[in-house]
Amino acid sequence: MTGESVTFNFIPVQDWVSKARCRGMDPNIFMPEPGDSTAEIKEICNGKMVKRFNRDKQRNELVGEPPCPVRGQCLQYAMELPGKVVGIFGGTSEKERRAMRTEFRMDGAAKRIQHGTIGGYKAEWRFGLEHCDACIAANVETTRRNKAQQKSKVKHGTYAGYRSEKRLGLPICEACQQAYEVEKADYLSKTTALETDSPLRQVLNLLHSVTTADWPIAKDIASEQA
Repeated sequence: MTGESVTFNFIPVQDWVSKARCRGMDPNIFMPEPGDSTAEIKEICNGKMVKRFNRDKQRNELVGEPPCPVRGQCLQYAMELPGKVVGIFGGTSEKERRAMRTEFRMDGAAKRIQHGTIGGYKAEWRFGLEHCDACIAANVETTRRNKAQQKSKVKHGTYAGYRSEKRLGLPICEACQQAYEVEKADYLSKTTALETDSPLRQVLNLLHSVTTADWPIAKDIASEQA
């Protein structure tokens, strides 16, 4: 009956369950109390990917835990059950699934998605559907175009250009490398001049001579020496 919680075995009897990341875990952790944080629980389903700069390859890479391989099937399982289904399924709470039903019915999701667009790619991810080739190509092209636009805005021959190239994972051009070396030398001259003072005088002079504008170069020098 609508509005009543469904009582069922938490682990559904489906072939895809054997591939689930939560297989063997205590089902109770996916049934948080009202008001409890669900961020860590959802990471089991959604994974946690972050960007890291690879100094050897000079580009950003996604590292971390990818989404559960059967997140889509788990979400669909919960969406197809009648009534109010409590708990975390496919990385979503009951409230989130209710909003998804209102906005986009799962049985018509495939028909409504505009395949071959970045919007279609995002819709497939949101509803736990497998990405089609056309939407994957659209996402790759959008990423390439955005990167090209950002690349065209790089101010070569400046320290800002050096940081932009590093952030975008682009090869550091000679002009930007030279700008970085100049910025680095200027920063080091500030800090080296303080070494002859007493410890207290060093701290006071540092507060007056090194501003927040120097933090990026200090961070780059530290990463270079690491």
